[in-house]
Amino acid sequence: MTFSDALTAVRRWLWDEGVFSQAFEDVEMKKLPPPVREFLLSRLAMAA
Repeated sequence: MTFSDALTAVRRWLWDEGVFSQAFEDVEMKKLPPPVREFLLSRLAMAA
């Protein structure tokens, strides 16, 4: 595991636990299919 991989893992966790956990309380966000959610998490974690 490289330092970049570790940063990506931490960012993904922060997006998942911080942003998405709050956003998924909304009805609209609950309709988001799991594959789309995983795609968004992976792209957002790499982008930062």
